[in-house]
Amino acid sequence: MATAIVMPKQGNTVENVIIVGWKKQVGDSVAVDDVLCEVETDKATLEVPSTVAGTLLATLFAAGDEVPVMAPVAWIGEVGEFVGGASAGVPAAAPAAHAPVVGTPGVSPRARALAERSAIDVGELTGSGPGGRVIERDVLAAVQPKLTPVAR
Repeated sequence: MATAIVMPKQGNTVENVIIVGWKKQVGDSVAVDDVLCEVETDKATLEVPSTVAGTLLATLFAAGDEVPVMAPVAWIGEVGEFVGGASAGVPAAAPAAHAPVVGTPGVSPRARALAERSAIDVGELTGSGPGGRVIERDVLAAVQPKLTPVAR
């Protein structure tokens, strides 16, 4: 039976991560503890290992996608097993399991919170993160011009 690979918790306060890139491709053999992908939090880049051995049958997110922790990101099993209602004859990437957050796709949670506190419209920012994602440093750069020196 195919096994869903779930995005592990990356800390007590991390709710979402960004997939930086996949180290294994659909159809590749995978051993326990092989690195499947690299992910980015607001503070670090981490590797996500496989928890089972088999064949990578499907990836549910692409590089640059924001993924909630504890959400399925891939399926590993034997070629021909059923994955998400379809036979996995080693298909191309499956559709995303979770839709992006409506209204603010491509914005990290930390950047979104800082923008709200600073009254910055993230829709007007150019992102410098993976895939053009708006990250904290983009919001900080927008905040700097708004700061005015105190008159002496």
